Amino acid sequence: MKTKNVIPFSNGTEADIWQSRNCFRCKYYESKSVNIEDAKCDLAFYLDLARGIGTIPLSIAQRIGCEDEQNGFVKLYSTCRGKTGYKPTPEQRKRYNLHRRAKRAGFTGLNARKRTFFTPNPVDELPEAVKILMNEYGYVIQTEIR
Repeated sequence: MKTKNVIPFSNGTEADIWQSRNCFRCKYYESKSVNIEDAKCDLAFYLDLARGIGTIPLSIAQRIGCEDEQNGFVKLYSTCRGKTGYKPTPEQRKRYNLHRRAKRAGFTGLNARKRTFFTPNPVDELPEAVKILMNEYGYVIQTEIR
């Protein structure tokens, strides 16, 4: 029985965006395998292969998650339903914890470009752990003026 192939992306930019939001963040992704048996994630293997040949098997598209096939095209869901192995880097995890702690400590805003947190509380009333983390990342703490 012949496998039905479908086109998952309309162009390379769409493929780049989808993979950067899914495959490239997944702990199972790797691009060194040359056959399906060596791949950590067969879904990503077929998507990488699609960059060359333009199509993937319909069964793979359905495992990733897609709308119904029409005229040989499918629209993949924005989030892969395959192996959901998103694993943030240690740097991303530290920043997430910093932002979470700052929010709990009563900060009302963040200017990421200027690396500034705003708080309605006096700076000396903030938890010491938050101050240490902020200094470690080079953030400045400013008291809001209302």
